[in-house]
Amino acid sequence: MGLPNARKEFEDLRQLVPGVYEAAGAMSKAINASGVSSHLLELAKIRASQLNGCAQCLGMHLNNARAIGMDPQKLDLIAVWPEAGIFDEHEMAVLRWAEVLTDLVGNEISDDDFAAINAQFSEVEVAALSFAIAQINFYNRLGNAYRMSPPRHHPAMM
Repeated sequence: MGLPNARKEFEDLRQLVPGVYEAAGAMSKAINASGVSSHLLELAKIRASQLNGCAQCLGMHLNNARAIGMDPQKLDLIAVWPEAGIFDEHEMAVLRWAEVLTDLVGNEISDDDFAAINAQFSEVEVAALSFAIAQINFYNRLGNAYRMSPPRHHPAMM
């Protein structure tokens, strides 16, 4: 059951425009098959969802992160990652890249930003991370437009 202020839930949209969800699922499969760690992909999705204020996506990806055993302290401190002092170089590069690709209004993706992510990851990994961030931004916009309800916590995590 959705929240009272939800305009539509994802399943409602899925039924309105058949095939889009399946196409997005195929994209997710390709990203997941790229070899990029699921921990890094979840970090990127969580950070973008925080920046975009998407409760549905943030809740879902925090649940996913818990389910794959991500460090709870890191999950708690993603919003303040530059000051936290607990993220490694790869994690910080992913979090920064998620911010750069998410906050495009009035911001240019600089050569320094591009060089920084490429210094930490292969060309394939950068492409996969970029696709994952683009995809979560797609979902965040739907979640915000329709005020989709955040998921409940997984029972094993309560």
